[in-house]
Amino acid sequence: MTMSFETMPIEALSACERSEKKLIGCLLHRPDFIHHVTGIVAGTSFYDRELSALFDALAETSKRGLQIDTWTLAGMVFQKSSRAVEAIAFSVKDLEHEVANGNDVVYHAQHVAGWHEFRKVRGVGLQLLNETNHCTEPPEQMQLLAVASKAIQEASVTRESDVLDCAQLVDGALAKIDRALQSNESTGLATGLDEIDKRWGGLYDGELTILAARPSIGKTALAMTIALNLAEQGKSVFFASLEMTRDQVGYRLLSRMTGIPCDKLRQAILSEDERLRLTDARQKLSALKLRVWCASGVTVQEIESRVRLHSSKHGLDAIFIDYMGQGKIKPISRHGTANDAITEVIGDIATMTKRLEKPVVCMCQLNRVAEGQKPTLSNLRDSGSIEQDADCVWFLHRERRDDSDTQFNVAKCRNGEIGDASLVFDSDRATFDDPSPEPFQYAGDRR
Repeated sequence: MTMSFETMPIEALSACERSEKKLIGCLLHRPDFIHHVTGIVAGTSFYDRELSALFDALAETSKRGLQIDTWTLAGMVFQKSSRAVEAIAFSVKDLEHEVANGNDVVYHAQHVAGWHEFRKVRGVGLQLLNETNHCTEPPEQMQLLAVASKAIQEASVTRESDVLDCAQLVDGALAKIDRALQSNESTGLATGLDEIDKRWGGLYDGELTILAARPSIGKTALAMTIALNLAEQGKSVFFASLEMTRDQVGYRLLSRMTGIPCDKLRQAILSEDERLRLTDARQKLSALKLRVWCASGVTVQEIESRVRLHSSKHGLDAIFIDYMGQGKIKPISRHGTANDAITEVIGDIATMTKRLEKPVVCMCQLNRVAEGQKPTLSNLRDSGSIEQDADCVWFLHRERRDDSDTQFNVAKCRNGEIGDASLVFDSDRATFDDPSPEPFQYAGDRR
């Protein structure tokens, strides 16, 4: 296939080609889905010129209300290509076999758009490199910065297709509603905790949820419970652990899967049966698409880069960040108060959430005023911008000597009700369950 004159690294080129072929393959299976992706990609988003022409042909054919078939598309592409119609038709037939169905069309469109952005950013770097390649004297700093600024602005120009009419805006929502009706489920991701899922529908794409509590009340435990529940449903989850070490995360995962208390795992006082259960749990955990990044003192931009790498390898359904505050996440700006730092960080996380279009759950600590009483939004530590930028705010509260009944409170929900629910905290396993859960039974013992 004919390629543009842009250069790309071999690995990136190969991944880009796969994404573009899979998107076209999806649209050949489901041409009616073209309206779901025209706000994400355009013909100019493609690296491969022939695939670009084919995407435009699909969009134009659909716009005219014509029957979409191999020869119609081949004829339209032929007008922009030097290849024979028969060769183009053969390529179209071949592309139909790239995917089994068209259900992942939006996912592949987002990847094509991502590679388009990658090339623009790479182009900025190449342009700057070209400006400095033949210098015989040190370049004037301000002139070089001006060149860089202009290149970055040009790379960031918004496509016209990013501006949608009302019909395009509701197409994506209608597609999700149709899938939910067919599966008899919510349009959100089920957390695995019944009352939360029934009342609030779980987690939603593009929404930032703040999970806040005082120390040692269980915000990390609840986040890991939900993350593991999602992974056990087959979802791909990225968990940024900015507080716990790798071993601490490992103990919690093993405890949740086996029922063996975390303290007992740390002391390594285990029976033969418990050792076998650990081996079995390790095998089950290895099959899950749950990836944990243990770090601290990182920026939101570093988190996003790790998330995108995870997404390119394993797909992506949800992101968890544990937690925001006390230097765990650094702002880019080096000056300002603690309030300024939190404001910048939460703003960057909210922007990342919208850009990734996936649910993000970020843990946050409440101030001391919330100790021993039901939290309110005013207890969010250091900055009112947390309340402003979050789509949902969840609080956890309980008496420190009573693990049996933890109060779960939705204090803000941009698209739903506020209210309370009850959860049971299992302090031995550092996990949460619905009220009156069945006693934990190791999965390997079930008949």
